[in-house]
Amino acid sequence: MSQKGKLGEILIKLGFITQEHIEVALKIQQIQKKKLGEILKELGFVSPRELALALAYQANLEYINLEEYYPKKEALFLLTKRIATLYNALCVDIKGDTVLVVIDDPYDIRKQATLRNLLKNYKVKFAIAEPEAIVRAIEIYYTYYTNPLDKQFTEEILKPEPDIEKVVDLILNMAIYYNASDIHINPLSNVSFLFLRIDGILQPTAVIPYSLHGNIVSKIKLMANMNVAERRIPQDGSFSYSSLGQKVDVRVSTLPTAFGEKVVMRVLKKDISKLNLDFLGFLPMQKELLKKAVNLSYGMLLTSGPTGSGKSTTLYSLLRSINYLKRNVVTVEDPIEYRFNFIYQTEINTAIGYKFSTALKYFMRQDPDVILVGEIRDKETANTSVEAANTGHLLLSTIHANCAITTVQRLLNLVEDKDVALSVLKVISAQRLLRKLCPFCKQEAKEDLELLKKKYPKIFDLIDFEPKVYRAKGCERCGNRGYIGRTVLAEVLELDDDLINLFYKNTSLIDIKKKLEERNFLDMPKVATYKILSGETDINEVKRVLEINYV
Repeated sequence: MSQKGKLGEILIKLGFITQEHIEVALKIQQIQKKKLGEILKELGFVSPRELALALAYQANLEYINLEEYYPKKEALFLLTKRIATLYNALCVDIKGDTVLVVIDDPYDIRKQATLRNLLKNYKVKFAIAEPEAIVRAIEIYYTYYTNPLDKQFTEEILKPEPDIEKVVDLILNMAIYYNASDIHINPLSNVSFLFLRIDGILQPTAVIPYSLHGNIVSKIKLMANMNVAERRIPQDGSFSYSSLGQKVDVRVSTLPTAFGEKVVMRVLKKDISKLNLDFLGFLPMQKELLKKAVNLSYGMLLTSGPTGSGKSTTLYSLLRSINYLKRNVVTVEDPIEYRFNFIYQTEINTAIGYKFSTALKYFMRQDPDVILVGEIRDKETANTSVEAANTGHLLLSTIHANCAITTVQRLLNLVEDKDVALSVLKVISAQRLLRKLCPFCKQEAKEDLELLKKKYPKIFDLIDFEPKVYRAKGCERCGNRGYIGRTVLAEVLELDDDLINLFYKNTSLIDIKKKLEERNFLDMPKVATYKILSGETDINEVKRVLEINYV
């Protein structure tokens, strides 16, 4: 029994778009004879994931996020790669006599009948995923399970004359396969070591003969349009790379060390599917505060945290939740990471003096309603941002600070007029990222539940579910790490008159924290405990990120 309603109506019901988006897409449909969903996706009004979720809802089928649902090997090879590619279908799991098959179109009855026939020894259960995600998964998993990339890499570097281009390709492919955010190639005294940062943790991945290090670095520098001959000073560069059904941008940084040039590559995906507040892991009351804030006509909304805490992802998700067909949205970024239609984006260029603060001054002539500043990193940008927020504009930005309270202090330390800054600062999201437990191997830990009851008894009054606590174990599907993917750990603070008065009076941090505690403010330890109780993460991961001792 499918859910009733047209796709556009369902997308509106799920909160992914508004009627204005539909009307614009229908106008384009008169010129381009395409499906409505395809036009909405091309315009960036909906992401591939949002469209797949709407289709799954419409057809009353399960949605599978293939970035966090690794296929079981026995299930995968029930279909050959040729058949999987032909039908864009993936067998991801077997339970008893039932096989779970992920497809992209719930209404292609002929395809489903063919797949059932090919899998006639099993009961077939269908689920939905994005077409692009299925294409990527087919390329990644058939390649990896047939001839593992790490095995290919070892074989290549041990050849008498390794193909350096292939070695670099394999390094990049391993990063894509493991969903790594960074690649480190570190020269040591007698070898070179490859690390991948997976879910925020550096993982030792492979040893490279030192004799290959210089050639690998030279190849990467060539790809990034850097000076190959210059090894004495740090350099920066970038390139785009396509493989395993995925296109990524790669930012390269080199650093001269005692043993040679160290290389770090940041791998940036272009998929906007994760840019949705509903997908990031904010608690319901936190999402409500953030969504209310982006609908304000003026003021400042900041995301804060250390490097790699998901600030930019939250910022872009906030940007996408704004109705930019009704409001003029301009951005200044360093660099532009995602490109959107109907949002007018500009990129700083320090070589010609085009800075965040410079862009902000010119924005005032562009009749903006909403302004996004990639980062407030100096006094000039802070003062110009506060001025923009105080003159009838909504300003979104990021700033480096450890928690919500210190975010206020950090801003006040940068600006000249602290009174104006306090009057325009509306909401802060201070955050970190927590690894999520692998759903295939996590183990229940009843003893941890008792620890949490003693440490944070009040949090139990806030949950509306039966708490169940787990710990990571590790299995083949999660690479024996025990975790797959990450979730945001945030404290979202709305500044009201009482709080503003405390800052006006230069109240100490300790006293402000006591005031927030009296209000049952959801700080990071409490939110982390909530996530443990919901089975999303475990005590060890929270200890690692927040250094909390639960004993």
